[in-house]
Amino acid sequence: MWEHRILSPKPGARLFGMFSERDTFIGLHLERRDLIDNDMASQISATKRAWRTLFPTYAPIQGDSADDYLSRYVIV
Repeated sequence: MWEHRILSPKPGARLFGMFSERDTFIGLHLERRDLIDNDMASQISATKRAWRTLFPTYAPIQGDSADDYLSRYVIV
């Protein structure tokens, strides 16, 4: 599971999702940052549940490094 952090405008948000193939991120669950509790387990569960609902026979890709998900990237 991956997340994109949206920092502006305040309070910001997080877009949770998974990759269907290399370079293809599917955002599944958007939540305002100020409404996310410290326990990320509920966000992870919601994201996995959304994937299974939308793609019941298609597993997201898995990997050990960013290279497994992205062909070009910059770590900041």
